[in-house]
Amino acid sequence: MLELIEYWRAEGLIHFGSTLASVRNKGYAIVKRLISASLLLKCNKGNVLVKMHDVIRDLALRIISRMDSGCRFLVRAKKMIEEPPKNEEWENVNRISLMKNKIVNLPERPIVILS
Repeated sequence: MLELIEYWRAEGLIHFGSTLASVRNKGYAIVKRLISASLLLKCNKGNVLVKMHDVIRDLALRIISRMDSGCRFLVRAKKMIEEPPKNEEWENVNRISLMKNKIVNLPERPIVILS
């Protein structure tokens, strides 16, 4: 759970207080509220203490991708794919998740062909 809070901090989602302890305390409070609202589920598998249901995750990705923030996601997690996404799929993307796949190498930079 601490790793999740550190990601939030790195993304600038939580930055309350000037100390690392105050940021972590705020992060734990947020996690507790998300669990209470059933947006996160408790999970005790190894180092994983919380997880998000796939449906909630998909909905959150759709909402954030449609917002005026311009933040677009390319998610191909747990699809067991062996090849990276096509070049066109990389266009206008801010965040990429290809975790738990069989991809061995990614291009340094996708090649975008302009027509």
